[in-house]
Amino acid sequence: MPITNDSDETEVVKYFLQCEIGKIAEVWKQQEDFVNTLNQTINNMIASEAVSLAVALSGCYRNNPLCQKLRKGLDWSQQNVSCEQLFISQIKPEIDVFLRKYDFNLAKFAQYMKSDGINEERLSEFRDDQRRIWHPTIITEDTGFRIQILDGSHRAVILALRGASEIPCYVGYKGSQNASQKQK
Repeated sequence: MPITNDSDETEVVKYFLQCEIGKIAEVWKQQEDFVNTLNQTINNMIASEAVSLAVALSGCYRNNPLCQKLRKGLDWSQQNVSCEQLFISQIKPEIDVFLRKYDFNLAKFAQYMKSDGINEERLSEFRDDQRRIWHPTIITEDTGFRIQILDGSHRAVILALRGASEIPCYVGYKGSQNASQKQK
């Protein structure tokens, strides 16, 4: 998996905010001028404000695992990752029952959704409603054993259902892992 370029935590946090605030304002999100204004506003935030807002959103509003990773000294890079290498974080018990059957693996779960899962009412949030995906990059962490999705599980499933074999990701590494990846 080649690293395409380095990113810093502020870049990842601002991307996360664009995704999360866009979800909160879904009605307006379908308007391109709204999305552009929102993205520009977030991009102009100073780093400390962006991180504080992301921690508040991911920790309080969404209970998102990214919150636990912020300010932990991860190195970030952007790269395309194969769906077979991506693993979905726990979402909620009624969904996790299905994810567990497929070891939380994105590719296996998406294959199930294409066949039998499409009819499972508890999985309706993973059905492709053909809306535009404004932020196709997902946020992940390379744990050394797997690439765990921290933010963007629903988008990743939809992208896989639409035929993506690779998904653009921000990948967080513990410092020494990233250094060894760069040497490859």
